[in-house]
Amino acid sequence: MINKILYLAVIFVLNMSAVFGIEPPLRLTKTDVLRTWVHPSILAQPDMVEEIQELEKQEITDNRIPDGPFTPSPTEIELAFLQHVRELSETKGQPVTLQISTSLSGFVFQGVPFVSAAKGTHHVSFVDGGFDGLCDEGSLKYVEGDCFETLNHLAGKVDAIYVDRFENSLNPIQHQKFLRLVQRLLKPGRKAFFVSHSFASNDLYEWTRKQMETTDDLYPGFAEHTTSAFRITSGDKRCSPPATTASIRRPLDGEKTSVEFRREEKPGDQTKVSVITTEFLENMFSPEIYRRVFGKQISLTLSDTFYIGTNGKRADGPWDADKMFAAAIVQKTAAPPAGQIARPTLMGRLYAHRNLVLCATAVGMVAAWQLYVKMADGQEGSNTHTSLSAFTSSVR
Repeated sequence: MINKILYLAVIFVLNMSAVFGIEPPLRLTKTDVLRTWVHPSILAQPDMVEEIQELEKQEITDNRIPDGPFTPSPTEIELAFLQHVRELSETKGQPVTLQISTSLSGFVFQGVPFVSAAKGTHHVSFVDGGFDGLCDEGSLKYVEGDCFETLNHLAGKVDAIYVDRFENSLNPIQHQKFLRLVQRLLKPGRKAFFVSHSFASNDLYEWTRKQMETTDDLYPGFAEHTTSAFRITSGDKRCSPPATTASIRRPLDGEKTSVEFRREEKPGDQTKVSVITTEFLENMFSPEIYRRVFGKQISLTLSDTFYIGTNGKRADGPWDADKMFAAAIVQKTAAPPAGQIARPTLMGRLYAHRNLVLCATAVGMVAAWQLYVKMADGQEGSNTHTSLSAFTSSVR
């Protein structure tokens, strides 16, 4: 799987429209937004509100590339998840929630304890580690290691799942396995929130779009490619032309994801050019791809899917360079009430027992053919007997 460096590299490559040196405004912890997801008892404590705002400020600082831009966060889906947990805490009491991430990143795991005044339980799974100095605290429970092996104890117990930029590191076979894990962990009727990186360049978007037009590939964004990004510095002015991508190919479904990048400085008299070349084998997503993937799922129904721009807000419409993330919200199919199990239709029963039906049909066809042959043989024998009798009589 791709480790944390993928996300640093992808963020740098994708963040072409970021303004160097200008800190993004707070979005999740603005006063009017806080009221939509923070527990009322915490909102009544000014020192607690200030602590939450400091957490978001620190997250913004941590997301800055050294000597580079402040990288965007997918705040639209983060906020949707936090608001959903607030709703669950008000209607269901003490929700059990789970975050699955490649590494220690994002605001959600820090924000959830303030949603239900730490009465629920939020499990955090960082697949690539990052647990140094972290320990279970209050409602936060950290789960280190491979999520396919370490989360079985939560099967059927989770009220809401937040998947933070983890899917890019999964090949198609692993992603299907991961969706089965999500389905197994969720309670019936509960939701999962996904966010992943989208396309690093227009070249990748166009390549993926053609894949979707010409194939029925469930993962048309699974690609190996080399993407180059440029940063030009002249005095105190900096700019980043659009990234370019070359050598794009569709790997086999089982190939492992990977990333390698190198940075080259080309100093000049007054202008310096930085070139970041990244070699990826990754799984890219878009709303269209999410529709394909979840359209094949029986137990997970897609509720919404959209791009998220570099400003962290929802961005509808086709992809462009300002659309950095793709997000999806799905719901696990609710189990029917006890005593109201829906009876399968005749076609459903036939499909469920299709092998038996095919076998019975084949046996019936063989029996019918044998009967036909027997009757044909009998008719032919009768005709022969009649002809022989007539011949004998004429001779006499």
